Amino acid sequence: MEKSEWDKLSIPFPPFETISENIDEFFQAISQSTLLERPQVYQALEIIHKHQPQFSQSLISFYIESDLPFQKRYLVLQLLGELKQPETLDFFTRQVWLSLPPEPDREVSCTELTERSREEILRCKMVNGIGFLRTDLTFSELERLMKDHESYSVRTEAINTYMWNSGDTKEAASHLYQLLPPAYHPYVERPRFHRGMNPRHFIFKTVLWKKRWFKNGQGPINPRVLASSQEKKARHGYGL
Repeated sequence: MEKSEWDKLSIPFPPFETISENIDEFFQAISQSTLLERPQVYQALEIIHKHQPQFSQSLISFYIESDLPFQKRYLVLQLLGELKQPETLDFFTRQVWLSLPPEPDREVSCTELTERSREEILRCKMVNGIGFLRTDLTFSELERLMKDHESYSVRTEAINTYMWNSGDTKEAASHLYQLLPPAYHPYVERPRFHRGMNPRHFIFKTVLWKKRWFKNGQGPINPRVLASSQEKKARHGYGL
C-alpha cells in the first residue's frame, strides 16, 4: 500500500502502521466523523481489509479482553462485520450462542434497555456479521440461529439477515417459508427501512404487510413508530 492512500483521508485516524495499538483513537476518529465524512470511514475500512487483515483479530482480542461499555462493544461488532474477514466467523458463532441474562422479574417499558435487551442487541449485531460473509456455511449458520436460538429477537434478525444477504429474492423467501414454522412466516418478507428511503413509502409497505399477516391488519408495532425507530437506527450506527 502506498502510504498516501491512508494519509489522503481527512479524518484524523492514527497512523496506519499503529492502528492495532491505537484502537481507542481509531474509534474516537470514527465517532467524531460527520455524515459527509462517512464515505471516508468506508474507504478506511477497505484499506484495512486489503492491507491489514490482522486488524480484525486485534478487534476480537480488544472485545474479549477489555471491560468495554455497551456502545463500544457495539462499535467493535459493527466494524468486524464491515471488515468481512473470514476468521471472524468463529468469533461471531461462539459469542452469539453464549447464554443470555435472564428476563427481568419486573415490568419494563418498551424504551428501557435492560441488561438482557443490551445483550440481545449485541447478539443481533453478531448475526449481521455472520450474514455479511455470504458463504454456504454462514447461510447454514443463519438457518440454525433462526430455528434454535433462545432469543426471539435473534431468531427474527437471523431471518432478516438471511433475506438481506440473499438479495431479498423470491427464491430465498420460498426456502424460508418451507424451513420455518408458520409463526415466523411474517418476518420473511417484513418491510425494511434503509437510509434514504421515504418514511411514507415504508409506512405504506408496512401497512400492506400487516394486512397480509395479521388479523384486521393489526400487527405488534405501529408502523409510524417502527419507521421512526428504524430511521434512527439507519442514521446512528446500524451499518455505520
